[in-house]
Order: sequence, then structure tokens, then C-alpha cells
Amino acid sequence: MVSGAAGSVVHWAVDDFDRALKHFEALGALLYRGPMAIQEGLWMCQVRDPWGNCIGLRGPRSGYKGEEA
Repeated sequence: MVSGAAGSVVHWAVDDFDRALKHFEALGALLYRGPMAIQEGLWMCQVRDPWGNCIGLRGPRSGYKGEEA
């Protein structure tokens, strides 16, 4: 059985949320949680790298206003 991610998650502040997410996915990370609107026009998600570590991304998402996904 595979357990969920455990431990601390580092959240990186990025200038372009969608670009950063695509970059991490190109490196082999899989979307784990999100994306979701948080506050002040920012979005966040967590990706899981090939070794099972979770990394959080948070930043503005171009083309999105408010909290619609």
C-alpha cells in the first residue's frame, strides 16, 4: 500500500504559477493537490517529485480573476 505524503512541504513563491507548474511537470513531478485559489489573486498547488517529496507552488496565475478554476 502506498501512503500519502508526510512531513513538511516547502512552498515556493513563483512569478508565473502556470509556467512553474508546467516546468515541474516537465521534470517528472505529478500534480498532488490543487490548483486552488487562495488569497489576493494567488493560486497554490502541491506537486510530488519522482521520489515522493511534495513541493508547494504559490503565485499569480495569468488570465484568471477571482476564485474560479
